Amino acid sequence: MANKLDQHGIYQQIPRNCLLLIMLAQITVVIPHLQHTSIWIIGLGLGCAWWRWMTFKEKFPFPRWWLTGIIVVLASIIIIINFGLQHSLELWSSYLIIAYALKLIETKNRRDAYVVIFLSYFVLTAAFIYDQSILFAVYQVGAIILVTAAMVSMNQHASRDQIFFPIKTASKLIIQALPLMLVLFLIFPRLPPFWSVPLAKSSYTGLDQQMKPGDVANLAQSDEIVFRAVFDNKPPSNAQLYWRGLVYSNFTAGTWSSGAIPNLLDRTIKVIDWNNDNQTSYFVPELTNLESFNYQVLQEPSGKIWRFGLDLAIPKQRNAGLTWDFRVVSKKAITSLTRYSINSYPDAVLDSELPSWLRERETRIPTGDNKEVIAFAKELRDASDSDQEFIDKLLQQIRTQSFSYTLSPPTLPSLNSIDEFWFKTRAGFCAHYAGAMTFMLRSVGIPARVVAGYQGGELNPVTGHIVVRQYHAHAWVEAWLPNIGWKRIDPTAAIAPERIEEGLNAALSDDDLDYLSTFTNARLNGLNFTTKMLYFMESVEHRWNLFVVGFDADRQTSILTKILGDITIAKTALMLLIGTGISISVVALSLLLQNRNNKQHPALKLLNQFSHKVKSHDLQRQLNESPMQYINRISRAKNIPENNYKTLVKKLQQIFYKSYEPCSKQQLAELKILLTQLHKTLSKT
Repeated sequence: MANKLDQHGIYQQIPRNCLLLIMLAQITVVIPHLQHTSIWIIGLGLGCAWWRWMTFKEKFPFPRWWLTGIIVVLASIIIIINFGLQHSLELWSSYLIIAYALKLIETKNRRDAYVVIFLSYFVLTAAFIYDQSILFAVYQVGAIILVTAAMVSMNQHASRDQIFFPIKTASKLIIQALPLMLVLFLIFPRLPPFWSVPLAKSSYTGLDQQMKPGDVANLAQSDEIVFRAVFDNKPPSNAQLYWRGLVYSNFTAGTWSSGAIPNLLDRTIKVIDWNNDNQTSYFVPELTNLESFNYQVLQEPSGKIWRFGLDLAIPKQRNAGLTWDFRVVSKKAITSLTRYSINSYPDAVLDSELPSWLRERETRIPTGDNKEVIAFAKELRDASDSDQEFIDKLLQQIRTQSFSYTLSPPTLPSLNSIDEFWFKTRAGFCAHYAGAMTFMLRSVGIPARVVAGYQGGELNPVTGHIVVRQYHAHAWVEAWLPNIGWKRIDPTAAIAPERIEEGLNAALSDDDLDYLSTFTNARLNGLNFTTKMLYFMESVEHRWNLFVVGFDADRQTSILTKILGDITIAKTALMLLIGTGISISVVALSLLLQNRNNKQHPALKLLNQFSHKVKSHDLQRQLNESPMQYINRISRAKNIPENNYKTLVKKLQQIFYKSYEPCSKQQLAELKILLTQLHKTLSKT
């Protein structure tokens, strides 16, 4: 295709290697969006890339406006079918990918190519909304290099019509930018997002506001990390790690769900004690003189407002609060890695006195459901001298009778589900036992509720932090007893005590372990080398989260305070100035070293040797002379006929200005002969 000049004389045709790099960059930056958009959208994008390549090869024309419109309508229908009309990031990122692909097929000149390149940076950055892991960041660096290489190729000489030269140049540019990037990362204010769009509900996994007996067992088959915890001192033992997440108070048709304060009491009872109002609600106990331990939690995105902590967890951040049922919640849904600090008071008394409305709610059971269990519980309670003795007898039943602990329990009906479990199947996971025991406690008038969260965690010996995964999901019972308040009762400790003391893998059979992901410590426990490697890789990811992804305003302030003391505008500006100066110096030094290492053009080397030979005739080359100007000047000065040096001038023009190929050995040999002939001619004059 012929090159076209614009009104300023600039070539508008896109170089072949640039188009190829743009297409490679487009594929690279779209790949991370594969799991968040429809495969049909990705297919349309690849089809657009293929069409543009055919256009470059002059096999297809540029698409007409009506064809582009059909693609937009078709893509919109596919997006709506997949995501509906809900306001989510997946929906808008799908539209972004389609716009990105369509811009490529209508790219006709360099200006259009620059638009596609800048869009590539935007699409690349948008992918970090979904993933901020260190491996993903490494992948994205490669994508940035490709996109930058496409921009470099737009500005290179035609003699550089290749792929690897712009990639090499782009890599150097990015390396040179690293010092300044580090300075800006450290100093630039950590601003909160100005806007937010939620991810689709299907994009998140974890605990929900409703729980069926098998839900926790399903979570236990996932090795996805929920959060990491860093304790100021030695962490508690595995048996003490009960991470409270949700509280279920309502039971209907075999499903437990969260409860709310009755509407008539909403205005008289404080629902959440937000940390920033410095007020104490009736449900927050007296904490003075109680022993506590402090820790930080780095929670992965969940799309929910609940946070996790050990009882009694008191949040320290302004955007967190404590609910009336002692859960830690956030003011906004957690859609990115979130770091927060907590003080826990394990000896705190929770609800030393129980309000009548709460007692009524936590003893409520549906009528006509699970009649056999109700009769069994009442008979057992009549044979007990106290509520505590009744609880002990229930645990003894679980401990001594033919109950089993499994990740693959039989499916239970919605009606009479607890009767079916307690008297027939007798095989279940933690939620089965917690739900059944809570129901029986309520049936005899003991206030009780199900608490769901995570139990235990993996201690990483490399960094000393705790890793909690989905397969640590757990449910237990919370019963209210006079003079004690809410007391944790874990029936799993009766059926599978090793689950609480040692971890999930110790309690599961070989068949149940097969449900877990292969490359997890729960499966590979005992394989020393592999376990150490997993711990090391996880510790690297933890440090990345701690110092990069989790680098929030609080941590930034802490680091700058250590460096500057009191943080002032003048000190911050001075630090920025010094950092920028160091960055520019590093770039300048690298460019200087690069220029020193540049090899001289072999033709120019021959010309300089010639200039040195004729120096005695006062005919050396001047610094401001081009090779052709030099030959013309000395030939005319010695009255040499033009035909004697015209061939030499043309050869120099061909080597330095007209050839798109590297200088060949034959060209150098011919140039050397012509220079030798001129030298002989000059010597005779």
